[in-house]
Amino acid sequence: EKPQPQSDGGDSHATKFHMDLEHWVTEVSEVFHYRIFFIELLGQMIHTIFGPLSIPVLLLLYGGKVGLENRAFWPFSLSALRGNIIWIFLMTGIVANFFSPAGIMLIEQKFAFFCLFMRNLPIATKYAYTSSQTWDSFNRKPIDAKYRAYMNMLVGWYMIPEENFVLQAEVAFVGVIGSHAQRSEVRVKFLPWPRNEKDLLAMRKRVDVSSKTMFFAPTGEVLRSKSCRRKAARQRIMGRDANLPECEMQSIYDGMSSLKNKSERSLGKIRTSFLGGKEQKLEVDATGPTGYSQEDDEKILFKTAANGGEVPIEDLFLYFLRAVQKSERAMCPPIAKLNLILVLPALLVPSFLRLKNTGFFLGPDPVAVLAVVGLWPSNFVFGALDMWRRRALMRSCAAMLSVQREFRRHCPAEVDMLPVLDFSDVKTIAGWRKLRQLCGEWGKFYHHRIRAFSAEFFAFLLIILADLMIGMLVPEYTELSGVNLASLLVAGLVSTALIVSILLLVYLGNEVNEAAERHRFILNRTRCLLIAMKHDDESRQNTGLACSKEQLEKSTDMMASLSDELESESKVMPLTLLGMPLGYSLLSFLNFIPIGVVSTLVNFCGNKDNVSRCTS
Repeated sequence: EKPQPQSDGGDSHATKFHMDLEHWVTEVSEVFHYRIFFIELLGQMIHTIFGPLSIPVLLLLYGGKVGLENRAFWPFSLSALRGNIIWIFLMTGIVANFFSPAGIMLIEQKFAFFCLFMRNLPIATKYAYTSSQTWDSFNRKPIDAKYRAYMNMLVGWYMIPEENFVLQAEVAFVGVIGSHAQRSEVRVKFLPWPRNEKDLLAMRKRVDVSSKTMFFAPTGEVLRSKSCRRKAARQRIMGRDANLPECEMQSIYDGMSSLKNKSERSLGKIRTSFLGGKEQKLEVDATGPTGYSQEDDEKILFKTAANGGEVPIEDLFLYFLRAVQKSERAMCPPIAKLNLILVLPALLVPSFLRLKNTGFFLGPDPVAVLAVVGLWPSNFVFGALDMWRRRALMRSCAAMLSVQREFRRHCPAEVDMLPVLDFSDVKTIAGWRKLRQLCGEWGKFYHHRIRAFSAEFFAFLLIILADLMIGMLVPEYTELSGVNLASLLVAGLVSTALIVSILLLVYLGNEVNEAAERHRFILNRTRCLLIAMKHDDESRQNTGLACSKEQLEKSTDMMASLSDELESESKVMPLTLLGMPLGYSLLSFLNFIPIGVVSTLVNFCGNKDNVSRCTS
C-alpha cells in the first residue's frame, strides 16, 4: 500500500485533513434546528424576564451549571453582569407599570414588548443555526469567551476580529477545496498587465474590449486609502519594468508559498483553542509565518499577478477578503453607531412629547420614572453589511474576467489592481470556479442567520403596522390602542428603520443574484475569442498564446460547462427573503406597505374628530 506523505509534525496529510473535516462537520450547520430554536427561545425569554430567579428552571432546561455559564446566565459570573443590569431595568419597569403610573404612554409599553421578542428571537435563531454537536458542547463543557463573543453578530461579524476572520476563512477552505495539500495544487495564472504597445495589442485580442483601463497599468498603490473615494493608482504604459523580471518575481512568490506550507493553519487547532480550549490559546502573528507582514504578502501577490505569474487560490482568496475589509472600513459607517442612531429616536420620542405636553421628560412621579427608564435597554441591528460584502466579493470575481470598467466598478481597489486571469489554461478556469465558491461559502453561518433575522424583523414590521392600521380604521380599537402622535412617530421610526434595512438587503442582494448572469456573459465572450484563436494560427502566434488547439478546445469546453452551471445556479440557488428572490420584483411586491399606510394615515388625520390625536 502506498504510504501517505508525511507532514513536519509526523502526521499524514490524510490524517490531518480527516481531523479538519471532523471539526468542519462540527462547526458547520446547513439546516435550521427547530428543537434547539424553541428551547433557546424559552430559556432566553425566561431569563430576560425573571433573571436570576429563573436559575432553577434553566438548570433543568440546559442540564447544569456549565450551560448557564456559557450563555452568561449564571448570576455569579462576571460575564452575567451586563445581563443582570438589563434584567434589573426591565423588572423595575414591569413592576412599576403594575401601579398604572401617570404619564406613561401605551406606545412605550408596546415598544418594550416588541423589543423583548426582537432581542430574544435572533438569539434563539443564532443557536438554531449551530450544529447539534456545537450546541451540546455549550451545555456540557466550558467554551472560550472569545468563541462565545464571536457568535454574537455585532462583535463576531460586523467588526470581524482577526481570530474569527481566520476561523471563517479556514471553514470555507476545508469545505470547498479540502486539505492544505489540495489547496497548494489549485492555482490560477494571470495575464500580465501590458507594458508596451505589443503587449497591449496582444491583450486586446485576448480581452476584446476597448477599455481605457488597458492603457494604464496599476502601480500597486492605493489613492486616498482611508477615504470612500479610494482607488488604485495607475500610470500610462511606458515600457517593461526591468527591476522585477517575471521569472524572478515568480520564484520569490513560490519561495514564500513553500514557507507558508510549513506552518499551515489547521481548522482543528483554531477551533480547539475556542471550544473547551483552556490548554491552548490561539496566537495570531501579524507578520505571518514567513516573516512577511500582510502588506508585504499583498504587494508580492500583486507583483506576481501583474507579471503574469501563478498564484495559489488560497492566497488570492485571502487577498480578496483583506481588500473587502479595507474598503468596508473606508466606506461603511460603524454599525454600532448606526444602530444607536436608529434606536434612540424611537426610544425618546414619547419622552420629548411628554415634556412638551406636561413638562416632565420621564414622568411626574418616581414610579413613572422607573417605568420609563426600565423599558429602555432594548435595540436591534440589521444585516445589510453582510450583503455588501458578498456583493464586493462577486464584483471581485467579475474583475478577474474582464478589464472593462463596467465589470470592475466599485470593486475593492486592491482587486482592481490585478490583471485578468488566463482562461486559456484549464486549471485556471477550475481555480476561478473554486474561488467563486469560496466567496459564497465564507461566513455562511452568519449569512443564514441574517436572512432569518430579516424575515423575523419583517414579521414584526407587519405586526406593528397592522396594529397601527387597525387602530386608525376601527373606531372601537382607536382608544384601546392609544393612537396618538407619539404612537404614530414611534411606529413610523421603527418601521422606517426596518424598511430601510430590508430595502438595502433587496438592493444589494439583487446584484449578488445577478452576478451569475454577469459572470456567464463575460465567460461566453471570452470563450468566443478562444474559439476564434483555435482556428486562427496567425492570431494565436501574435498574442503569444503558447498552447495547442487541443488545449484551447479543452478550455472552451470547460468554460461552456461552467457557463451552464452558472445559468442553473441563478435559477436554483438565488438569495431570498420570505421565499422570494431578492430583486426589484420583490420591491414592487413590498410597495403596498408604504402606500397603504400613508393613504390610511392621510384619511385618519384628515378626519376632524382625529386631528387632536395626530397633533398631540
